[in-house]
Amino acid sequence: MELAGTSFHNNAGSSALNPGTSGRFLVWSVSRNNDNRGNIVYDFKQYSATYGTSTPAQNTGNGFIYSNTPILNVGLTGQVSKPHDGSNTAKLNAANYLLTGAIDGDVVTLNYPATGIYADKNSGTNKNIIVSGINADVMNGLSIVYGYQVNTSANAYIGTIMPQAESHIPLNRPILVEASQQFISTAMRVPEKKPTFHPNEKKEVIKPSEISTPCPQGINISSEEGQHILISCGSSGK
Repeated sequence: MELAGTSFHNNAGSSALNPGTSGRFLVWSVSRNNDNRGNIVYDFKQYSATYGTSTPAQNTGNGFIYSNTPILNVGLTGQVSKPHDGSNTAKLNAANYLLTGAIDGDVVTLNYPATGIYADKNSGTNKNIIVSGINADVMNGLSIVYGYQVNTSANAYIGTIMPQAESHIPLNRPILVEASQQFISTAMRVPEKKPTFHPNEKKEVIKPSEISTPCPQGINISSEEGQHILISCGSSGK
C-alpha cells in the first residue's frame, strides 16, 4: 500500500492503515509539519526522499517518507586546553559538542570524535580547534530515522595551549652534586703535580683540592665537603 501527496491527515486512529500481514504501507508526503499521522505505528521514517524518484531506505517495514531535508548543526563549545607538547592534537569529550536541528521528537546520537586538532602548535588562547569525522544515528522510539543532513566537521575558537615552563639553575646558588658523577670523579682523581723548578727556586706541590676544574655549563668546583663537592653556579673558581 502506497499513498502519495503533499500532506497526510489521519482522523481514523492508529489502525487507519492496514496493509495485511504480508504487505506494508508507505506514506509519501512533503513535511512532517503538514501531516497528522494519528498515532499510526511505523517501522522507519525517511527524509529527503521524493515519490517516484527516490528509493525507500528499507525494503521491508511500514514507513513515512518526506521530501523535506532537516539539517543537524553540530558545533563545538566549552574549553579545550593542554600544556605545550610540540603537537597540535586536541582531546575532546561529549560536553564539547553542541547539537541543534532535530525535529518531530527524533533523538540524535552523535559519535563524538574524541580527537581534533589545533590550527597550529604554538602556545596561546582562543585557538581554533577543528574536528572531522562527525556522524549521527537518529531514532524515534523504536523506529529508525533516515535522511538527516549533518555537517561532518566543525570548528571553534575554544582552544588553549599553555606555554612550556622554563627550567634553569639560578646563578650563585650552591648545589650539592654526588662525587660519583663522572665529571666530578675526574676532577677528584687529578694526581699531584710536581712542576720542574730551577735548582735555586723554592719547590711547591700542587694538591688536587687546590685545583679548580671547570664543570659543565660554566659551573666550577670550589671546595670539597665529605662525600660531596660543593658547586657554586656562575663562580669562576675557588
